[in-house]
Parts: sequence; structure tokens; C-alpha cells
Amino acid sequence: MDNDATLPSFSQPLPQTVTAGRVAMLYRQAAPGFFVTLAVAAVCAGVLWRDVDRGALACWLIAVAGITLLRYLLVRHYEAAPRPPEQAALWENRFVAGAAAMGIAWGVLAALINPSSYTLQVFVAFAIGGMAIGGMGVLAASRRAFLWFAIPMLGAQVAEFLLLAGDLYPAMGLLGLVFLAAVVRIYNALHRTVLENIEHGIVNARLLAEQRGLFDAATVGIVFLRERKVVDCNVQFERMFGWSRTELAGGSSQLWFADEAVWREIFAQAEGRTRAGHPYRIELELKRKTGERIWCDASWQAVIPRRPELGLVAVYADITERQRTAAALRGSEERLELAIQASQAGMWDWDIVGNERHVSDRFKEILGFPAETDVVRTLDLADRLHPDDRGRVLAALDAAINQGVPFDQEGRLRRADGSHVWVHAKGHATRDAAGKATRFVGSIIDISDRKAVEERLRESEGHFRHLVETANDLVWAVDRDGRWTYLSPRATRQIFGCEPEDMLGGRLVDSQPAGERERTLAMLARVLADGTASHFETVHLDRKGAEVVLSLNATPLRGANGAITGVTGTATNISELTRKEAELSAALAEQQLLFDSVSEGIVLLRHGVVRKCNTKFAEMLGYQLEELLGQPALVWYADPA
Repeated sequence: MDNDATLPSFSQPLPQTVTAGRVAMLYRQAAPGFFVTLAVAAVCAGVLWRDVDRGALACWLIAVAGITLLRYLLVRHYEAAPRPPEQAALWENRFVAGAAAMGIAWGVLAALINPSSYTLQVFVAFAIGGMAIGGMGVLAASRRAFLWFAIPMLGAQVAEFLLLAGDLYPAMGLLGLVFLAAVVRIYNALHRTVLENIEHGIVNARLLAEQRGLFDAATVGIVFLRERKVVDCNVQFERMFGWSRTELAGGSSQLWFADEAVWREIFAQAEGRTRAGHPYRIELELKRKTGERIWCDASWQAVIPRRPELGLVAVYADITERQRTAAALRGSEERLELAIQASQAGMWDWDIVGNERHVSDRFKEILGFPAETDVVRTLDLADRLHPDDRGRVLAALDAAINQGVPFDQEGRLRRADGSHVWVHAKGHATRDAAGKATRFVGSIIDISDRKAVEERLRESEGHFRHLVETANDLVWAVDRDGRWTYLSPRATRQIFGCEPEDMLGGRLVDSQPAGERERTLAMLARVLADGTASHFETVHLDRKGAEVVLSLNATPLRGANGAITGVTGTATNISELTRKEAELSAALAEQQLLFDSVSEGIVLLRHGVVRKCNTKFAEMLGYQLEELLGQPALVWYADPA
């Protein structure tokens, strides 16, 4: 298959691609046939030299040699020239012309033989038939090349036999026709096989390229092992451990283990588990080339089920940061437990079976009752709840008791003096062997101060919105097509001399000179690909046609589901600064955009439907791999909106 052919993803091979593959095969197989042609021609000339007109035979031999030389030069030119797929048909036409010329040359040889020389006629017929049979393999990739090669010479030989007098020549002509038909039929079958092989090769190469792309795009380290030695690894594995693919190839997997005994134990367990048909997974500490230690979530799977000796694929996810976070979280939880104990949260305990209830003194205090007050007999939760919170909280309470859903609600309770206090209530139900709730316990915390802070935050957000709308720096946003969706009013008037409404819906680059637009569009494309832009200078024209130089900061704008819906950022009018700096420097250097996509799971979607995903992604969502294939992406979103 021609590696120059461009392969489309997720589709059958394009006719143009198949043609390019056929032509590449045609030229690749041509050279050996040239030497055979010259050798057979030389043998024929030697046999016929005494019995055929030597001048005509010499001319024929020179013609064969000349045609062969031209065809050889054509092959060399093809090998040296660029070969885009769309030019494959042209190269095939050139090859067909050469094949036709050679077929005609061999057909001429049949006409040079003396009709009375039966032996020489049979010899030449045998040589031409052999050339036709040989051409079936050499020209298997092009039906036209074969037909133009075989039919002229076989046709000339058949015609020669049919026109000669005698008893045997007409019969030999008929046999020649049968031979020609058989050759064509056999060739057609061979040609179809070649086409199928080319198409399968294109598909296989495309799939291999896609798999390699996914392999190297994975954000987890992947390494293939055989007999505990490295066969191949992906780019992320190189980054994680610091060794290059070349350094690792053929080396022992002990290289990244901190201790040989641990390495032997882990691989013995991994081989045992995979031999039993199960994957093996463990978290362990490994080392980088520099000696630095890292924690990894490692898993092993046999390439061929139950045959780990034939190869293992190991996947390493760097969980060093997660381990640090987990340790910090454990410490935080311990501190939180101490804080809860010191917080004097109000506790409740409801014995559902005996219908007995108890509340702590702090619970009474939060509701404004003295500690000695017996509020249990008169405590009606539905009556105490604020009307706006009542339905939600009671529904959550019912779900916690009857369905086992964790109870975690915020709401307002009426105090003894009639005022309302905001509380955060958390509780859980304990159950008997039959799963029936027997006790419901929990606590409430006075969060009135927090709610007051949240109210002040809302007020602060309003103030911030006011600051944005009145700021001198432009706050802006565009959609994926680069059309303005937001412009802060004050800055828009100062920079462009118009109202935001005059520009909304128009493209960002519409206010730029033509020479500036391509740069800006490229910047937007990079940010839309999850990059950022900082201090990106652009030239714009205000409504009076005057040039305005803006320094843009840009970052992706994401929707509720995390998808990038556009670009947002700020812009500072640096026209005056640019004019001053122009006296010192010709231009400012463009900052390089940085982008990265970090994810442990990989999923490939087409039209919102899972086409492919890796095992890590399925594990993250709690699915088996085959359960996700063909499913819409909405299945793993808690809120489809």
C-alpha cells in the first residue's frame, strides 16, 4: 500500500485511495519484469537470428530494449516524484501506455516468423504465452495495463495462426483464443484478490494509525511487556518515568521498580491473576529515571486472555498528587471531627420503633428554648419549617427513612420568639436485618451567619457586575463562530465609539483591518481548542475609522456541561502605550499559547454517541466497557441539561 495516500477515518477506503494503492503496487512490481522481458527477448532473438530477416529482428530487439528503458525511467521518475492520490490515475495512464507499447512489440514478433516454419511459430507462440502469463502477476494491480499488454501480442499471434493455411494453424488459432479467454478470466480473479488485499491493507493501516494515536494520546502510561521485558510504550509512559522508548525497548520492567523483591512479587501476582483470566490491579510506589518516587495506580492485563507468557499490557496512572490529597483529606477529616465535637451542634435521636425522641440542649438553644424546656412533646417539624422549605425538607426526610437516601438539607426553622433561624441538618437512618429503618439520628448547625454572608456575596456580585459594566477595560465574549455575545458598555463606548448593541452578533474580526484578521482567527481557534491567550495585541478600527490597539486576554468559555461554547476575556486599550513603545521597538513578541488536556479516561464520540472508550473511562463511570459502546454521552451526566 502506498503510504502517501491520505486515509479517511471511520469509513471505507475512498476510490481515489484504492487507486493510489493499486498504482503504487503496479510500479513497485514492474522492475523485475523489465529484466525478464529483456532476457526473453534476447533468447528469442538468438533462436530466430538465422531464420528471420536479421534487419527486422534487430529493429524489433532494439524497439523492445528502448521501450523497456523508457518504462524503467518512468518507474524511477514515479519513485522520485511526489505522488498525491489525486494524480494516481495519471500515473496509471502512463504505465498503461508503456505496457501497450510492449504488447504491440511482442505482437510484431509473431508477424516476423516464416509461415512455413512450424517449429519457430510454436516457439514464438510459447514465448508470447509465457510473457502473458508472467504479466498476470506483474500487472495484477491494473486491469487496463494487463489487457493492453496481453491482448495485442496474443491477438496478433492468434490472428497469425488463423490466417495461415494448413491443418494445424487454424486449430492452433482457436486454441489461442481459448488460451486468451482463460488468461483474462484467471487474471480477473487475481485482480479482484489484489483489490481486496489493497482495501484491507488500507483499512488495517488506518485502524493501526488510529490505535497508535489513541495509544500515544492516552494520559496514562501504557507499556507492553513480554517475559517481563519492554516491547513498546506510549508517550505518557516516557513522560511519567523519564526513560525514552529507545532506552526502554528490550529492557527489564524492574527498571522502574524501587525494589527487586517487590518487582518479583508484583509480577508473580499479576501473571497468576491474568493466567486465571482476571486483570490485576494495585497501588504501589515506583521510581523515575531521576530516582524520584511516584505513586501509581497500576493494572496488568494479558494481551491474549489466560496467556500472560505471550505478553502483558500494563497501565500506570500517576496518583502521587491523589495520594497527597488523600493524606491531607484524612487529616482534614480528623480535624473536622474535632471541629464538629467543638461546634456544639444540636443533636437529635428518634427511635422510630418506640416512637421516642430526644434532642440535645444545643438543639433547644438553636431554636431559642431554655435547656430545661421539654420541647419533644410539642415539637412539630412540619409546623416549625418555613413554608418555602417545608415540602422539600419533608420529602428528603421521607426518602432518608424509607429509601436510605442520605439526609442533608438546609432550611429555616421557627424559633421560640417567632423568628426563623437557618440550619444545616444532616442525618441517617439505621436499619434492622430486614432493611426497615429503626432509628434516625442527626444534627443541626446554625448557619444564619453563613446565609447572611451569602446574601452579602450576592450583593457583592451585583456590585462586581456594575464594576464590569462600567470598567475602562473591555470585558468581552464571543461564541464558537467568533461573534460578539457580550461587550461591557462603558469600555465599548470608549474604545469603539458605539453602544454594545451596535456590535453584538457581528464578528470580532469585522472591526479589524483585513491584514489582522487571520492572526486573530488563529488565536481564537487555539483558545477554542482549550488554550489561552495573554496580552495578545490586535488592531481594530473604531466607528470613525481610527486605529485602536487592544491587548487581549482570552480563555475558553464553557457551558453547564463543561463543553467549550466560546471565548471570553478582557481587552485593554493600549493604543497610546503602543505608540510610545513603537519608538523603542518595532513590535511586541507574541506569547506562546499553552494548552493541555488532562484526563485519565479517554472516550471517542461521533454525533454524541460512544464510538470507543478505554477501560479507565468505563471504570470511572462504573460501567463495563461493552455497556458504554453505542451509548449516547448523556448517560453519564447527572443533569442532561
